[in-house]
Amino acid sequence: MITDLKTIAEQSKLLKGEFGLLKQKIKRMSVTTFDLLAHPVVDEVTKGIDCTQCGNCCRFQEPGVTEEEMVKLSAEKRMSLVDFKKNHVAWDKENVSFLCTKPCTFLDGNICSVYSVRPGSCADFPGLHRPGLKWRMKQVEENYSICPIVFNVVEKLKGIV
Repeated sequence: MITDLKTIAEQSKLLKGEFGLLKQKIKRMSVTTFDLLAHPVVDEVTKGIDCTQCGNCCRFQEPGVTEEEMVKLSAEKRMSLVDFKKNHVAWDKENVSFLCTKPCTFLDGNICSVYSVRPGSCADFPGLHRPGLKWRMKQVEENYSICPIVFNVVEKLKGIV
């Protein structure tokens, strides 16, 4: 498995065309069939990669955050909720809130300094384990160049699908 972030960034650019071909093959499969093929690969790759050696998701992502999570995170920062929102939260057109500081204000080296109260979207990242992976291939493509788990899952799936 490839875990070097520079290599993953370079290889993902070179292999972009192959990723497009994979998406076309997946498009022709049923959701259930693809999940049955993909989830064992996801499990295998996830077990083989230590996210604490990377932290790239915390450098590049803007995870969704709920009001309840903002309260917990502001307490961790020892900030008022108002100040926390002002400095670390943004909202999209649909009024969905997300942490907007890059890298994440809670990233310490490669480790989340608020792991026990991290947002649910962080705990779920990269989300490959959930049913209906076929419908999240755009998200997979966005994370292909930054996440060793996503990169290695995609590369293994190319040989299976």
